[in-house]
Amino acid sequence: MFIIKNALISITRNKGRNILMGVIILVIACACTVTLAINNTASDLINSYESSYDKELTITFNRENMMKDVDFSNKENMESAKEKFNNISSYTVDDVKNFAKSKHIESYYYTYNISLNGSNISKAESESDEDSKMPNFPGRDNFDGSSYDFSLNGYSSVDSMSEFI
Repeated sequence: MFIIKNALISITRNKGRNILMGVIILVIACACTVTLAINNTASDLINSYESSYDKELTITFNRENMMKDVDFSNKENMESAKEKFNNISSYTVDDVKNFAKSKHIESYYYTYNISLNGSNISKAESESDEDSKMPNFPGRDNFDGSSYDFSLNGYSSVDSMSEFI
C-alpha cells in the first residue's frame, strides 16, 4: 500500500511533466497504430494482387549485351557481329521443357513464328482507314521491316491463343 500511496503523490506533485509525458506516449501510440494499419493494408493489397494476376515470363536473347563488344566504326567488326547474330540458335522444345521443370513454374506454353513468301497464293489486301494512314513501303503488312508475304504463328496450347480467340 505504501508504494501505491507514494506513486499517487508523485503523480500529483509534477502535473506538468506527467501531462507532457502522457501526451508524448499518446502521440507515439497513435503513430504506431497508423503504421501498423498501413502495413497490414499494404500486405493485404500485395497478397490480393499476387493471387488475382498471373505472372508471365518471356525468355529471349539479350542482343544488347552482344552489341556492347562491337566496334561500329570498323567494317570488319560489323561483319563479324552480323555473322554472330545470324548464328544464334533458338531454344528447342526440350530447352523449354527443362525450364518448365522449375518449382516456380505453374504452367507454360511456347510459340513459334515463321515468315514466308507464297508463289501460288496471294496475300489479302485491305482498304480500311488504318491501312490508308500507314506509309506504303515493302513489308508493311509485317510491321517489322521484313519483305515476307505471310507470317505463321504456332502455339503449344490452345489456351495461349488469346489473339486468335
